[in-house]
Amino acid sequence: MTVAGDAVLEYRSDMHEVLGPARTPALRTPDVVVLATTLATVAYGQNCKPVDSQALKYFQLEIVFGGEEFKTWQDGTNCCTWDGVTCNGNGNVESLNIVAKDVPAARPQGDPYLVGTALGDLVGLKNLTMLNVAYNGQIPPAWGGLANLEVLNLDGCNVVGSIPEELCRLGNLHTLILKGNFISGSAPECLSSLSLSSLDLSGNQLSGSVPSIP
Repeated sequence: MTVAGDAVLEYRSDMHEVLGPARTPALRTPDVVVLATTLATVAYGQNCKPVDSQALKYFQLEIVFGGEEFKTWQDGTNCCTWDGVTCNGNGNVESLNIVAKDVPAARPQGDPYLVGTALGDLVGLKNLTMLNVAYNGQIPPAWGGLANLEVLNLDGCNVVGSIPEELCRLGNLHTLILKGNFISGSAPECLSSLSLSSLDLSGNQLSGSVPSIP
């Protein structure tokens, strides 16, 4: 091993003399290996936490619509690789971004029920965006426990019921978009206590005034 090591060092010394300082290889072999490993990790993502994977599967079962957007959500696969799902370095789901196509904007029939309660288990979630998804339910109060949530966008998702006051516990929330739904009642005044930079509740059946934001 010593001879091999000396050979490598001698080769590099020769290369330095031939190529000159400006053309000396910048990365040693170990550096290249580390870089390749890092790039592979970024490309393929972390392994999804089992609790997060289970929460997403429960949520998928509740959604009335099950089109191409959920095609990659297969049992036994890494949920960090699913369409619309982004994980952080620890394998926690950090972003859920689902955009559906050709979903009829029809008011759901029957009594409203809680959909997506399982998403309250996604403790690392920062972005929850669903556009035109047939959600057909109320906003679960459990979402008020998503302490890291920064963006909540349910544009045109057939959301019914009222806006739960539990959302006022989302201290990191800066964007709240619930437009184009069937939300009724009045908007909680406590929303004005949040540091919202964007608030859109238009296109609903709300009564009273909309809380002001800074």
